[in-house]
Amino acid sequence: MREPGAAASLRVLHVGKFFPPARGGIEVFLADLAAAQRKQGTEVAVLVHGEPQADDPAWVVRVPVQLQLVYAPLALGFRAALARA
Repeated sequence: MREPGAAASLRVLHVGKFFPPARGGIEVFLADLAAAQRKQGTEVAVLVHGEPQADDPAWVVRVPVQLQLVYAPLALGFRAALARA
């Protein structure tokens, strides 16, 4: 329980398909949105498909893809990563 007068800490989890350096409009929008929210003091995490990048910040979690069906990436570990987020 919060102390009276204590500010609530807002936590946001963005679940997306991909994240930069993957190219695309939604990927750029997600990166810009997360950056703006973090700048405002919101605790933001991003969960997406893909191989982890060496320069990923700790708040970006990429789950490796095992199979691609047309435009849908399938990552067996995505559900477990979502539960940990």
